[in-house]
Amino acid sequence: FQRETTQLGAHWEEFYDPHTTIKTYKIAIGTCVGCEDVLQTHDVGIIYEFILKGINFAVGIRYYTTVTACNTADLCSSVTSDGVIIDNSPPSTGTVKDGADYIDINYQSLRSYIAATWRGFNDPQSGLEKYYIRVGTKIGGYDILSQSELPLTDIAVFPNITDEISTNTRIYVTVRAYNKAGLYSESTSNGFLIDDSPPIFNGKPELFQQLGSRRQNSIIFRSCMKITWEVSDEESFIERQYISMTSHRGGEINSTSIKLNGIVRDYTYTRLNLHDGGEYFVTVIACNGAKVCERVTSDSIFVDNSPPITGVFAIETDHAANLNRHVDGWWMKWSTFKLWLSWIGFSDLHSGIDYYMVSVGSRYMLDDLNSNNIPQQFQHGNDSVDEGDEGKVQSFEVDTTKLTDYDFVFISVWAFNKVGLQSDMIHNQFRLIPGGSLELIRRCSSNTCLGHCVCAPKDQRCPIEGSPCEDSTNNNTNTLIGIYDVSDLRQGEIEDIDFTPSHDTLAAKWRTVQIQGKLPQWYEWSVGITESNEPVGIIDSSVDNIWHPCGQINYAVYTLPRGKVLNDFETYSFYVRAWYDSNNFADFKSDGVTVMSKPLTTSNFVGAGVMEHLPGHWKKDIDYMLRGGLFSISWQEAFIKASTVIEKFHVYLSTYPGGHDMHKVEMDIPGSVSSVNISRVPLLPGVWYYSNVVGYSYAGQHVTLSSDGFTVDIDKPSIGIVNDGIGHREIDYQNSSLVVSATWQGFWDYDSGIKKYYWCVQSESTETDCDVLPYQNVGIHRSVSKSINSSSIDSGANLVSKVYAIDFVGHLSDIATSNGVTIDETPPLPVKLIFTENTMIMNPSFEDGDNYFVDILNISSANICGYSNPYHWNSSEKDCICVVGSSKSIAMDGRSFVFVRGSVLQTLYNLEINTSYRIKFFTAHVPFHDSVVATKEGYVKFGNERHVFLLYQKQDKYGSEFDFTWHSYTFLFTAKSKNVDITFGSMDGTTGILLDHIQISKAEVFDIEKHSYPVLSHAIWLHEWSSIHALWQFVDKESPIVEYLWAIGKFMF
Repeated sequence: FQRETTQLGAHWEEFYDPHTTIKTYKIAIGTCVGCEDVLQTHDVGIIYEFILKGINFAVGIRYYTTVTACNTADLCSSVTSDGVIIDNSPPSTGTVKDGADYIDINYQSLRSYIAATWRGFNDPQSGLEKYYIRVGTKIGGYDILSQSELPLTDIAVFPNITDEISTNTRIYVTVRAYNKAGLYSESTSNGFLIDDSPPIFNGKPELFQQLGSRRQNSIIFRSCMKITWEVSDEESFIERQYISMTSHRGGEINSTSIKLNGIVRDYTYTRLNLHDGGEYFVTVIACNGAKVCERVTSDSIFVDNSPPITGVFAIETDHAANLNRHVDGWWMKWSTFKLWLSWIGFSDLHSGIDYYMVSVGSRYMLDDLNSNNIPQQFQHGNDSVDEGDEGKVQSFEVDTTKLTDYDFVFISVWAFNKVGLQSDMIHNQFRLIPGGSLELIRRCSSNTCLGHCVCAPKDQRCPIEGSPCEDSTNNNTNTLIGIYDVSDLRQGEIEDIDFTPSHDTLAAKWRTVQIQGKLPQWYEWSVGITESNEPVGIIDSSVDNIWHPCGQINYAVYTLPRGKVLNDFETYSFYVRAWYDSNNFADFKSDGVTVMSKPLTTSNFVGAGVMEHLPGHWKKDIDYMLRGGLFSISWQEAFIKASTVIEKFHVYLSTYPGGHDMHKVEMDIPGSVSSVNISRVPLLPGVWYYSNVVGYSYAGQHVTLSSDGFTVDIDKPSIGIVNDGIGHREIDYQNSSLVVSATWQGFWDYDSGIKKYYWCVQSESTETDCDVLPYQNVGIHRSVSKSINSSSIDSGANLVSKVYAIDFVGHLSDIATSNGVTIDETPPLPVKLIFTENTMIMNPSFEDGDNYFVDILNISSANICGYSNPYHWNSSEKDCICVVGSSKSIAMDGRSFVFVRGSVLQTLYNLEINTSYRIKFFTAHVPFHDSVVATKEGYVKFGNERHVFLLYQKQDKYGSEFDFTWHSYTFLFTAKSKNVDITFGSMDGTTGILLDHIQISKAEVFDIEKHSYPVLSHAIWLHEWSSIHALWQFVDKESPIVEYLWAIGKFMF
């Protein structure tokens, strides 16, 4: 893998051939093994590394270099590299989550444990190689865990950290991903806090007494029960709760454990079927954000939904079937200001009788003889006479007003059980017998126009006598009363309710609201559906009385028989009949209470739910926003029938669904409202927040809905890389000024993501921004091409593309600029090459030496070394160098030349870097008997670049001492430095070659003249070895020349 996109290099070790010399290496580059689609096979001489420049390589493509070595016999072998992938971009940034769970945590309880997971790191070009992880108390910090290397995984767990992590300090996990090109990107989690303490219960679960209860830890309603508790956690808040109900009796409760959010501190059970006399326990488990839980159980809650059984007065009798049951009248007596009363038979199987109430009056249902004008209360006793299955006789002394002025008294007694539920009233008339006895009136006439009397059998009436009834219900000129439906059965302020969660019990209280005309003497009550003017729809008249007399009592509780329930969402009313005298009455009705025993329901329609909005975008849910900005939370159509069944909403913000750890809207939002504005809430960037809306019904039930969450984005998108052109390869040049194009990658926004890109084009030479093409919104496209007006663009102009990204909250990234594309609409132009005189090499024909040259006829290859060394030429001790000559004129220049077995070199000084130089020289075979071969090899080396050349001998002149042929060679080299070594040598160490007349010329470039020939060529004609050498030069001011095509023919085109 490599990062550079403009060049590709290869290196290889020297190929080995045991028989002949390696003549040259050839290079080919392609996108598959052995392919030449990038660089066709190219002769590079004897070098061992090669760098291809001037081509923009495509990112993510694997390129292969094939090296072919050829020996002097023109036999070749090839080797291909394993390839290199171009990757100049870091991995895409992922998301780091705290904790080993699939959701991000904000709290944890363990102080020596850290875990994190991540996803999204990816590198499509070179792939990921490894991860590094570090943990600190600051973003990117490492003061808790220093950076450590990880393999390719997506989770890291550190279970045994030496130093305990402090609480109340946010911990951040940073993950760095490296690709195989050595580039990296990193991401940091949003952090978490340590909380190792459990939630604190400030109040254990207890019965909410305002719903169906008159006594502590007891309830009258059997179908519903509201439980309240107090729990808090200042560090990580309450995340979730569980509530369950159990009983001392196994298996008779139809309630399972219920999961609640962390907001609520109460729960209303509905549609239960609790047992009378049963004791129930409610357990609440509260878990904080760190997953630490605490469990608390309530005291026992006693349930009794059935009223006490009504008893009778224990009067004198002598006709009982059981003779032992006969009693005299000493239990029932009177005096001027007292009554001694006894009764028997009041009972309650489930909770027992708690106390009795006694009221005394001078007429039917009146209470005008009560002492202090109020009924008297007497506690139930268990130490009196036991009458077996009739119970124990209850005897009490009742204070009254003066009784001597009356012949008769009317006495009422009713009992209360231990949950506060009262029995029906017994009401009888007694004669005050002089001497102190009370005589029960067994024969009587009706006391009202409807047959109410004191002597009829229970729940029956006497024959109607006297005047007809006067119903004043519609035109009432007497005192008016108001009836209030209630669920709070305790004494105190009356609060009328419109909804009830109970479908088995109704309750009401009433009071005088306007005094006029006659005052009510006594009351009786009933229940029924609200839409009727009569009490119908609940009480079965064949089983129970429709109307229940209650004297002066101003409240009533009605419990339905088991097996019968009230209908959900139907409205029921209490009916009260006020009697002004024996013939005149008026009926009153409450405004009704609607039964809501079913849980609240929420909508599952697409688009309905809790959503966050920005101002001006009230119909669009957002997932990202700026910090500190105004936004709105709405829940339109999320709660079914919200305007009619929801009393209020509470709204919270939290770091998890159903939580409340960030913000609470400090007001009750009416059920008819479906949105609320939020502002000035200090939210952290990178943390996912949830809007939680809790709807409370009029019946006290609640349900919670949470949004899909949002986060705060304070960072601008990270800048990416812009390439000119479309496709995998970046272009630096193009041959058209009509179209501009660009491709980009690497823009990234961790929080809200990229929403759109803006792209423009400008000339590199101008200071005017985007003068070629103004900024255009290209959406989320990452490549674009567009036609432009080319009239203002000249050939050779460099156009750059500029791109910036905008995230979903409006942040703008920095502007990324491409390196530009040059417009080149003209072809390369040939130029004329002229080579200057040879002025830079010393002793080019080896005429100067430390001795006079040695005649070639007097020496052999065995004793030639060291006779005469040429000036300005250097060699090593293992090389054999000698200046030789002849009396005959056989040298190419002058009288002498040099014999080389090994190599000889000279340093050229003050060359012009990147300038071409022509090297021309002559070589020949050594005319020794022991050196006769058909072909020999030599080489010339310019700096690090080396070329091998061959020498051929005529077939009929083997071994001739005087007739040998000089070979002319020309090579071009480019100077890479100012001082370069030039080396000539033979390829074998047993024979040598002759070398003479070395010429080095610098190439000068001139414009082509008319009728001139830019291609220079020359031919070398040798026996069985001839060659044509050509040299040319083209120039292009706008773009480099990347390919030449050439041909050899007989005619000029």
